[in-house]
Amino acid sequence: MLKKLLPIVLASVAFSVVSVSSQAHTRHHHENHHHKQSVVRATAEPVAAAKIADPDATNPLVKLVNRTIRDNHYSTYRLGGTYFNLTRGVFIIDCSGYLDKLLQAAEPQAFQQVVKASGTARPNSLSYFNFIKKLPLYTPKQNWYRITKVSELTPGSVLIFRYKNLYGRRAGGHVMIIVSKPKVYKNNSHEYIVRVADSTPFPHSRDTRNGRRCGIGEGTMLLHVNNAGYPNGYAWSVGAHFEHEMKYAMAQPLA
Repeated sequence: MLKKLLPIVLASVAFSVVSVSSQAHTRHHHENHHHKQSVVRATAEPVAAAKIADPDATNPLVKLVNRTIRDNHYSTYRLGGTYFNLTRGVFIIDCSGYLDKLLQAAEPQAFQQVVKASGTARPNSLSYFNFIKKLPLYTPKQNWYRITKVSELTPGSVLIFRYKNLYGRRAGGHVMIIVSKPKVYKNNSHEYIVRVADSTPFPHSRDTRNGRRCGIGEGTMLLHVNNAGYPNGYAWSVGAHFEHEMKYAMAQPLA
């Protein structure tokens, strides 16, 4: 009888441990992550499966992004996660960790410049934000080329947002890789539609994550610009309302 009950008891214990761990991660996520739930609830366009925007990309960073998405067997977003196994197609990682691994492989010199400047082998969104903000405008330096306008983004560009948390402190952030040239959306010169790659718990529109899986993937979002063309807001998906409480940094890594 004991032998028959033992597997059931063990399974119950395992489920309890996973459940507690999941709840703790969820609490930590909602307290610290950059996305607001209102953005997700406001989404008007249903998230549907989509293909890679540019399967024949020549940019080395986008080529590697495409490979991770094509070979993805299992992926989940984990704050602070760094597991990136291209051979097995397993990625348990957050947004900055995903960018770290991509740059290490595709643009190692650009990555090392960020590591050197930040003093850490694992740069996060704040590390990238501060590094790019210190670069001169439109002048190649330290294997990066800083830009300021959304219309100047090209495949392989890196886009970083810094947000305020629930307490009003600028403590959250998100990093993305641009995979297609932004285009003016519905003849509105203040809105651009763009394909991005990232690791996130919330899919974008027309997302390769199929609306069910978090982790790495590619999707469509909107960027809002002011009269000068500088970004001043984003909509996580087409149909979501724009969030404007943010600061941004944009640059292209160079070989």
